[in-house]
Amino acid sequence: MSTHAPAPVPSVEPPSTAAPTTPVAKPGVFVPWVFVILVLVLSLAQHVVMDPISEAIEQINILKQLVSSTFPEFLQGAVGEFLSWTMALGIQTPYGSVFGIIVTGIFIGVALRPFLGSLLGALFVHPLLFLTGGTDQGWRYTWRAFAFNRIAVELVSIACFLGIGYAPLSPAWKISALLILIPGIRLIGMGTLFAQLARGQGLGFFRAFFLLGPLFALFAIISMVLSVGSVIWVGLWCIAKVG
Repeated sequence: MSTHAPAPVPSVEPPSTAAPTTPVAKPGVFVPWVFVILVLVLSLAQHVVMDPISEAIEQINILKQLVSSTFPEFLQGAVGEFLSWTMALGIQTPYGSVFGIIVTGIFIGVALRPFLGSLLGALFVHPLLFLTGGTDQGWRYTWRAFAFNRIAVELVSIACFLGIGYAPLSPAWKISALLILIPGIRLIGMGTLFAQLARGQGLGFFRAFFLLGPLFALFAIISMVLSVGSVIWVGLWCIAKVG
């Protein structure tokens, strides 16, 4: 009679039915900043078109008006603008051509400065929030918020400049409207960005109103003051356009 115990039957565990976890896709940051550059290029083009210096040249030069009048009516404005820029290119100053000075100044004021403002703002604000208590959604959220805010502010500003600049109003009314709307857009944009960061990054009352609040109030004042330069530029264009 055998005394060996029966061999144990190996247990077979049922296959796991848990669904495999898929990594959560991180929101992109590069593409929004590419759109920031494209929108600022559009703003640059709008300021170049609404240039009071070439417009003044266009108004006082009889020969150019005679040349442009030979073209069809729907092309006369574009031809006149092109001839004005050509004349500005030929006018020399001790610092270079009028054309070069105008384009360089516009580029710095309406393209480079806003881009650096948003870039340095994101570069400074996020580490400040991170070091003073952390953030809920990380650096990507902050950088995307700054990028989309700049895109919205610039697009609305361009629409205001074009809409009011070509509206059938007197220059005084146009300038008054722009002096209210353009700084107001900057103020609303900065307030929206502040609220978005405070809510999305979970800052809490103290950090929102005693840390981020004063900083964004300073940013808003600086942005509103600098935006007056664009209002003056387009306002002079409106006056030259009438003349």
